[in-house]
Amino acid sequence: MNASLFRSGTSLRWKILLGYMVIAGLLLITSIWAIYNFISLNQAIKDIMVASYRSVVASQKMIEALEQQDNAASFFWFVNSDAENISNFLTNQQEFSKWYTIAEGNVTFRGERETLQRIHGDYHLYLIYFQQFREMSLLNSNQMKEYYVTRLTPQFRRVKKECYVLLNINQNHMVRANDRAKSNAQKAIFSTTFVSVLALFLAILLGYRISAIIITPTLKLTEYAKKIGEGDLDQTIQVETKDEIGRLAEEFNRMAQRLREYDKHNIEKLIAERRRANAIVRSIPDPLIVVDADYRIIAINSAAEKLFLIKEKQVKGTHILEVVNNEMIFNTLKESAETHLPIRAMSMDSALALNVNNSVYHYLLEATPVDDKEGNLIGIVVFMGDVTQLLEFDRIKSDFVSTASHEFRTPLTSITLSVGLLLEQTVGAINNKQEQLLQVIQEDCNRLNNLVSELLDLSRMESGKIVMTKESSSLSKIIEASIQPLQIQLEEKQIDLKIESRVKNLPMLLVDASRIAWVFNNIISNAIRYTSENGLIQIDALVNGEWVLVSVKDNGIGIPKEYQSKIFEKFVQVKNNDEYISGAGLGLAITRKIIETHGGKIWVESELGVGSTFCFTLPLAPNSEGGFV
Repeated sequence: MNASLFRSGTSLRWKILLGYMVIAGLLLITSIWAIYNFISLNQAIKDIMVASYRSVVASQKMIEALEQQDNAASFFWFVNSDAENISNFLTNQQEFSKWYTIAEGNVTFRGERETLQRIHGDYHLYLIYFQQFREMSLLNSNQMKEYYVTRLTPQFRRVKKECYVLLNINQNHMVRANDRAKSNAQKAIFSTTFVSVLALFLAILLGYRISAIIITPTLKLTEYAKKIGEGDLDQTIQVETKDEIGRLAEEFNRMAQRLREYDKHNIEKLIAERRRANAIVRSIPDPLIVVDADYRIIAINSAAEKLFLIKEKQVKGTHILEVVNNEMIFNTLKESAETHLPIRAMSMDSALALNVNNSVYHYLLEATPVDDKEGNLIGIVVFMGDVTQLLEFDRIKSDFVSTASHEFRTPLTSITLSVGLLLEQTVGAINNKQEQLLQVIQEDCNRLNNLVSELLDLSRMESGKIVMTKESSSLSKIIEASIQPLQIQLEEKQIDLKIESRVKNLPMLLVDASRIAWVFNNIISNAIRYTSENGLIQIDALVNGEWVLVSVKDNGIGIPKEYQSKIFEKFVQVKNNDEYISGAGLGLAITRKIIETHGGKIWVESELGVGSTFCFTLPLAPNSEGGFV
């Protein structure tokens, strides 16, 4: 930086600094003047409150004490020597003396001391008269009355009069001090207002001058910057000074020149990148929708145009509900926007079904929020994965399993009957080795029969061929029926099965009792299998709105976290320390289907080495009035 630039820059800083110093000086003068007036007002208020207030209070208290003594004397005469009235008189005598001492220690004004001396003398005489009055208690009441009227009462009035004189002296001084404070306040208001207005006028004048030096060129610079921000890069500021503003203008001109060069160099590149991005979006085979934070459409690809029979150019900037009026898509968008987290469908059961040209297509929704660097939402991308073929393959697989299961049942039944006849030795004697082999065959046949039954049940449920017979049922009775076949297993492992007491007091359920009993039997038998000896299984339930939330908790080996969302799927076998813990993989899949057929939900919470808790919901039975029992 050369010397001339330094001097020009320093000049502007000194102008600003000088302006601030003048304004600060004006504020200092105004503040000092206001403080001086505050001190004057404070002194006037102190004269009122400190100098007179104590004496006024003392005078009033002496008058009150004196009147109480007079009342005590009159009652004393009336009841002829009452100890309570004597005590009251002496108490107020002490009160009078206390406030007299306070007033005597606060003598400030002319005439106050003389008045206190007269009060002292008159009150002393009043006490002498009262002592004589007390000594007349043995005389007749007429003499006491005459003494009270002619001596005691006139002396009481003289003391009271002098107390009022003392009160008036201090009250009059408070009035004069108040008038003086008002006068000082008016002068302070006028003078402070004058000084403040003068300082304000000078500050405005100086501020206007500073704005002419700084703000005016700054406003021009802002205007040019706004035009550049709007895309008009052909802006040049005329440099009129060599100070900081001038140097800022030069830098602004250089910046504008660099922006023009950058814009010219990169505009074609940016256009090419945008076209490439649009081409990628439109080439995605599955439907894709991009909306902003207000759920207005930014872009859609060709697959989405064909699916919803729309064109991007026509719907761009339109709210998505005006174009794609689908509640499931909008709720997925909304949840992703509110949580700032990706939202995706976890299973085929939650796929979105759309009817297009009399054909049903299934899509798994996935919404991904887009945030800026500050974490503010700027848009959401919705990807609709087409799983129509996958669902069709799943249906074909289920049909195949159902058909195969039907075909298995007949030969399995024949093999089972034949093995039974052989074991009973109906067709001839068998040796021990043959009996052992036949028993193994019989056990395998039983397992295959159970597997076939489960496959057929699951197939029927998925196809909707099994109709649930829903009736008003007691949860406690369903649980009792489900655990009855499990008593031997519980006793063998010495597992304690605890049913919470509130389960018995729950309202009635609207369920297929036999199917729900099977659900409990399956979950509890799994808990028995994977809970160590002397373990604990707890069954609990509570009402939640129109549903009952049921939980079956054990302290067994637990389920790995990565498998907890999969164990309700078909043919899933989860390993834990090389142990299969989900059987053939159909029991929990059937359990989920039964619960979902009743309109409920089922899930598991588990921790390795701690145990598992299976939770599911069941509907309450409505009563005759439309409520729930």
